[in-house]
Amino acid sequence: MKNQMVILRVKDVISRLKIGKSTLYDWLNRKSPRFKGDFPRPVKISETMVGWLEDEINNWLETKKNKRG
Repeated sequence: MKNQMVILRVKDVISRLKIGKSTLYDWLNRKSPRFKGDFPRPVKISETMVGWLEDEINNWLETKKNKRG
């Protein structure tokens, strides 16, 4: 059985991470003081829609968990 890619929309990502929408976009904005260069980049689904690969979000969280002291 092939792995199925799951795409999370903005509302799914902010719900999963318990953050606000503005925080998510700050994490993605290179000009923001809250920019997180290691946060997964969104995938363009259509001209007006983006999403994030669930595996990439999960891997990012796992990396954060493993860095705890």
